[in-house]
Amino acid sequence: EDKSEEVNVSAVGLKSLPERALVKHTNHLQRLFAASNQIVHLPPTIATLLPNLRVLHLSGNRIGWLPPLIGLKQLTHLFLCENNIKQWPADLPPSLVTLDLSWNQISTVTADVGRLINLERLSLWQNDVMVISPEISRCVKLKSVWLDGNKVKTLPFELTSMPLLEDIQVGDNPLE
Repeated sequence: EDKSEEVNVSAVGLKSLPERALVKHTNHLQRLFAASNQIVHLPPTIATLLPNLRVLHLSGNRIGWLPPLIGLKQLTHLFLCENNIKQWPADLPPSLVTLDLSWNQISTVTADVGRLINLERLSLWQNDVMVISPEISRCVKLKSVWLDGNKVKTLPFELTSMPLLEDIQVGDNPLE
């Protein structure tokens, strides 16, 4: 068993995160950097394999969908920009503080966003977002929302009553 708290396998041409490689880090791994690879999907057992994971950086891959990550109860930072994600990921852990889904093809921020009660930073630059669920108002710790370069015509009224929201970027959207 490897007791490393951090593993960086970025830019090494990985096509997947092999379960057998993750098993040896089961109890200790807190930060996994696997950006700029060719990963298409994550192992469906990632939440049970890496229960102490706090940071997961998977930007610049080819991920199209995510397995349920709700079991990653310690996960605070999830970076998935520049992938092929088309739908808002369901079953994200409420522990998330930072969620970066920029440069994907997401069109709807579904009601599932409301479960992210610790979320402070949400980055959705350069997607196809047209609809944002009013449930976003349940993210009471939200400080920053970046929506530049989407297809948003109207913002949920609920955003106006969020006490900590101080930075909302909506440039390059067809707002009415």
